[in-house]
Amino acid sequence: MGLLPGISLGRCIWRIWLNNMMDYGQLKELQELDLEHKLIITKGRILEWCEYWEWLIYVSFSGGKDSTVLLDLVCQVWAESRYIHGNSELQVVFVDTGLEYPEIRKFVDLFIPYLAKKYDIKINLAKLKPKMTFKQVLVKYGYPVISKRQAQYIREIQNVTGKNEATIKLRLTGIRSSGKYSGYSKISKKKWSYLKDAPFKISEKCCSVMKKHPMDDYVKKTGRLPFVGTMAADGAG
Repeated sequence: MGLLPGISLGRCIWRIWLNNMMDYGQLKELQELDLEHKLIITKGRILEWCEYWEWLIYVSFSGGKDSTVLLDLVCQVWAESRYIHGNSELQVVFVDTGLEYPEIRKFVDLFIPYLAKKYDIKINLAKLKPKMTFKQVLVKYGYPVISKRQAQYIREIQNVTGKNEATIKLRLTGIRSSGKYSGYSKISKKKWSYLKDAPFKISEKCCSVMKKHPMDDYVKKTGRLPFVGTMAADGAG
């Protein structure tokens, strides 16, 4: 199968994702495709994003497996499209939170020149640092335990303000203000409800402060839009 059919299919799928129209059935259908078609669709999405933002993009690279695969795919598209973007540098951003293993930092430094040579493209690696240390985040906001979603729910019920009764009720019982039940919106009673009485603060804000905020500042400074590699399952928090 050639590139043009792949790009056409990729753009079709991209429009579905862009408009938030994908349901579980569509996601499952895409996940069941063979690797060849997954690559075609993914590269089509990458090209669509680059073209839409006139190549003012960057790749968020953590050194983990998901962002490593994503970066390699973006490099492929970047190389194949060099005559469109004028052989410009691909921008890659790594946030050094201070929590990364030395091996991850070494891998990041080695992988960038490897990709540049492999695809014969220019890559610029920007390294960012958060404004707060991990210890400062823990003291101010709390510990990021369990998952982001559950940590958020616990933080909300640990902070009673007198104006958030509906939120506290939702997190404890799953009952919305409309009276409808939402099991997804409450703390797991069997596993984690006891943590609401923990003698320390719990919060999901660690990732936002240490990774998202530096990226937000980078976007404001450069005007570039990101590629971020995450698994579909990560969306559940």
